[in-house]
Formats: sequence, structure tokens, C-alpha cells
Amino acid sequence: MSYIDLSMIFRFWRGWAGCALWSVTLALTLGVSSIGTENTAREPVAEVNGEAITAEDLERAFEARLRQLEKPLYNLKRRELEALIAERLLAQEAAKREISVRALLDTEVTAKVEAVTEQEIDAFYQANKARLRGEEAAIRQRIRTYLEQQKLSARRERFVGSLRVQAKILVWLQPPPGVRVEVPIDGAPVSGPAEAQ
Repeated sequence: MSYIDLSMIFRFWRGWAGCALWSVTLALTLGVSSIGTENTAREPVAEVNGEAITAEDLERAFEARLRQLEKPLYNLKRRELEALIAERLLAQEAAKREISVRALLDTEVTAKVEAVTEQEIDAFYQANKARLRGEEAAIRQRIRTYLEQQKLSARRERFVGSLRVQAKILVWLQPPPGVRVEVPIDGAPVSGPAEAQ
């Protein structure tokens, strides 16, 4: 079982990703309620100077927006799927070696990461000096921690990548279809022969 940082989850749900996910959930909920109600699809939901806007018109407009939300939702699912695949690969490798996942990560990741040097800290500090606020000693410690995390993360990715190469992984998650919107061209200026398709 992996460790979950609850503050990270709360930040996620407060961010745009959470908004997008809740929007898609709401849209799907609202969209499902109108399925199978063909008679009400032609009923007007509004009228503008005598011209009706039907439920079907509203659904078509709503569908285009819903499709726009599908891509961020797919990206979230894909990232989560990649994380689950990595967890499974690590668990399987740990089981094969008859050690815990933590011990596997300590051996293959933590122990193999080079220490952050003062030169790396200086280079980062100089490159970002204008944006950094606070006492230099505290800033340098935060930089060290940040760079250590970057190195650990990169080493973990390389290790998981080496496990992926050896594994047989099948992914069936499909990206959403491209957005297709019908654009009426009646009366619009076009060039070319009228019989062209």
C-alpha cells in the first residue's frame, strides 16, 4: 500500500482539475436525464423574437462543451493509470525479490541518487534569485530539498521505465474522439464549383 498525502488530494480537488472533473460529472448527470425523451427534445426551452430554441438545440450546444471537457478528463485518467501501472510494476518487482516496495525503492532509487552539490544549489539560487524571498540560509535549504526531490523523482522514473521495458503492458484506455462540429454554410461565401464535394 502506498502513502497518500491528503493535502495533495485537497489541493488537487480545489484546482482546475477538480473543477473539470466535477463539471464533467455534472454534465454527464444532466445529459443522462434527457436520454430517451425524444418528444421533449423538440419542445422549446426558450424563444427569441418568436424563434424557438428547442431542448435538442440546447443539447447540441451542450454536447460541444462536454466534448471540450473530455480531453482534460482523459488526461487525468491517463496520469492516474500511469501511476497505477508504476505501482503494480514496483509491487511485482518487490514480490519477485521478496522484499517490500519501500526496501526496493531504497535499494534502486534512494541509494543510487547522487547528493546535491553546493554548485547545484548555487546555480539554482543564481538563476532564480529575483524570485526568491527570505533568509539565504533558509532558501538554500529549500533549494537543497527541492533538488533532492527532483533527483529522486528522475531516478524513480528511470527505474520504473526499466521495469516497463521488461513488462508486458496492455492499455485499453482510449482518448476521446476529436470534436466535430457541423457548421452550416448555406448562404456563406465559398469558392469553387457548386457541384464539388
